[in-house]
Amino acid sequence: QFPQQQQPKQHQEQFAVQQQEQLPPPQHKQQLQPLELVAFAESALERAEQAPPPAPLHPPTGQQAGQQAGVLLETEDVAPLELSALISYLEEEVADKELEERAHASGTEALGNLCGHGMEGQEALDAYVSELVVRIRDFPYGQLAGPPGLGIWVRDEVVAPSFRGRWDFYSNKKRGSGFDLLSLEQMLCGENMLLDRLRHVRHTASL
Repeated sequence: QFPQQQQPKQHQEQFAVQQQEQLPPPQHKQQLQPLELVAFAESALERAEQAPPPAPLHPPTGQQAGQQAGVLLETEDVAPLELSALISYLEEEVADKELEERAHASGTEALGNLCGHGMEGQEALDAYVSELVVRIRDFPYGQLAGPPGLGIWVRDEVVAPSFRGRWDFYSNKKRGSGFDLLSLEQMLCGENMLLDRLRHVRHTASL
């Protein structure tokens, strides 16, 4: 290895001075003065106060729903569905599975008589609830007749909360002890519960 040749100290200092002269002058960031900050904050507050409040989420009714439904059909060209389709399906499930009779029978006896998919008792009931959730969750809410967003409102504000505390509607997972026969029947058929709520929406929104 060859030793590096050292430059005289005078040359080093001269080179450093030349480098500093070639560097661009520092740029200072522009900062708002106190009075400008106050004016900016007041302007932002004024714009926020003038913004219209968000519209409340509720099902539309009467002629407005029909007119907006027609606009939706013209733009998306999708055949509308009636909410009665979901209501009828749930009513048929309750009748076909004799849910009301089984729910009000002796709890241990009724649960012991349940079987399906190679399971019995509570496991069979959990499997049935899971299938029921899939069918209700996958109903094409977006095709419901009515204004844009009505179907999603029905799903998120009417259907999903009915399962809260016992079953996660969106992930289809059991919560806590889940449903027994009586609580499942009450969730579907009880006063002001799922079927009652759906019938109310159908009547209110004229669907």
